[in-house]
Amino acid sequence: MRNTMFRKAILSAALFFIALAAAAACEMSFTLVDGSGAARKVLPGSTVALKSGASYTLRVEFVEDHRNCPVPPGDTVFLMGASAWRAGAADQGLVLSKAISWIENSKTKNSADIAFTAAKVGSFALGIVRDCPKGGYDERIVFSVK
Repeated sequence: MRNTMFRKAILSAALFFIALAAAAACEMSFTLVDGSGAARKVLPGSTVALKSGASYTLRVEFVEDHRNCPVPPGDTVFLMGASAWRAGAADQGLVLSKAISWIENSKTKNSADIAFTAAKVGSFALGIVRDCPKGGYDERIVFSVK
């Protein structure tokens, strides 16, 4: 019986550490910069107020927590609603100025400055998805344009 309890404890600890490693696979942080240069942190899951017609830059910082990521930063998918966020697509409400490109700051840190204009009044959900066997990333930021 003592041996069975020991095995259960070891198995539980191993599962805990595997789950912990998977949960910390990717970390992203977001900063919104308006036309005047004022910056504010944006948390995934939050709603962010924007002014119609104004231009913004969303600074994205991606840090690989697990090293040797099999998915390059360029494979990160940005969705506007259910569609890919595309440069110049005026029907998406938030009009992306140019294609998203990543800069490798170090071996495990990458960043992208995403310039866009709040072209339409309404509520627009930006999905950020990384499909990765090491845990990936799937978050949303809602932009409310008035």
